[in-house]
Amino acid sequence: MIRRFAPFICLVLLASACGGNSGSDATTPTTGSAAPSTSASPAAQPTQQQQQQLDPAEVQGAWWTWASSAPHGRNPVEDRTGKHCGVGQKDQIWFLAGTFGGAAKRRCTVPAGRTLVAPLVNLVGQTKKDCSAFLKGASGKLTADGKAARTLRWNAVPIEFDAVDDNPVSTGAGSLGGYGCGLWASVRPLTPGKHKISIRGRTGRFRVMVDYALTVSAG
Repeated sequence: MIRRFAPFICLVLLASACGGNSGSDATTPTTGSAAPSTSASPAAQPTQQQQQQLDPAEVQGAWWTWASSAPHGRNPVEDRTGKHCGVGQKDQIWFLAGTFGGAAKRRCTVPAGRTLVAPLVNLVGQTKKDCSAFLKGASGKLTADGKAARTLRWNAVPIEFDAVDDNPVSTGAGSLGGYGCGLWASVRPLTPGKHKISIRGRTGRFRVMVDYALTVSAG
């Protein structure tokens, strides 16, 4: 995740979150091996209805709010084990995160019925040009139990998000905003049991390698 934030003067975050230093390339790689699935999910692809419901501005704003709402020590982006993957999660959608660069292996329990949404590489830029440059060389893939999900390329769109003090994602706290963009993927709710999610992304010299071992609860 890479961030170049431009706070809104008035009131006002995915991901995969941003790097700790403004202007630095950061992806949300998490490399880890997940336990084999005990019950195969029908497919990694979300349904057409679910794809239509993924509004780029809303999803990115919600993801950056989620990623920026936990301080150091509890933040799911800097978490290397999955201990904090449930922090701040809401109903219906369950966000996954990358890292500030490098690899991570995470184990996580997810409630049944949640659509998974993750950035492969993502950015909040100050201008549309920031996003254009970022996406020019961006590539990535998410697989769920070995099946590739559709990669969604989201070009620059204005977003707003909230951030708390002492979070490792944003450069400030309060109501923030900028242009959100990146490569994203979603996975429809998985069947109860164990599943593997693999996230790979890159742009420039920045790399993301994240492996989730998910246990989906029975309900």
